[in-house]
Amino acid sequence: MRKLVFASLGALVFASSTFYLASSVSASEVIAVRKSSRITPYNLVSRGYQGAFKSQGIPSASVFLRKAQSGKLSAVELIQAGITSGRLSESAIDDLSYVQAVNNVLTRMVRN
Repeated sequence: MRKLVFASLGALVFASSTFYLASSVSASEVIAVRKSSRITPYNLVSRGYQGAFKSQGIPSASVFLRKAQSGKLSAVELIQAGITSGRLSESAIDDLSYVQAVNNVLTRMVRN
């Protein structure tokens, strides 16, 4: 009986975590990460917002959001900052699916 309970609980946890992952990250973002980088598009944008790329000229917090909203901060600039800081491989800038995934995350952040 105990084994059945633990097996059922394990299956439930796995199913719920899979659902959460599927609802928060698009398939293109997952594929983009596998192809060309060491950091997810979401984490790249989040790190930019938090100020991790200030030394590369990327502003943080409200200035980050204003520049992104006005089009003065692009996905390509964030990717270049990630490459310069050593968080991304140089091939990330040429990976259109990764660039699009970063742009999608950036757009969603600006809308919210």
